Amino acid sequence: MREAGFDDEAAEAVLRMIRKQGLGRDTGAQAVEDCACLVFLENYFADFSKQIDHEHLIRIVQMTWKKMSPKAHELALGLPMGDEARGLVEEALAE
Repeated sequence: MREAGFDDEAAEAVLRMIRKQGLGRDTGAQAVEDCACLVFLENYFADFSKQIDHEHLIRIVQMTWKKMSPKAHELALGLPMGDEARGLVEEALAE
């Protein structure tokens, strides 16, 4: 970023976001985390879920959910998912 003309403050702010520093407190870091979680759930979760032990998968969903903001929770529940993937998410949230 510095080579592209951004100042040190902007570069440091982006670095903190990428490092996920300040989750829950820093809106930029939270936005990056929410985006990553939503992309995973929408595009990769169904295939990933077929490769992981069921109990481990439930823990992964629970840990992922804890890192997401309330708005991302709302968006995640509205994502298009197959019945099996949606069932796994619902199971993880019920525990």
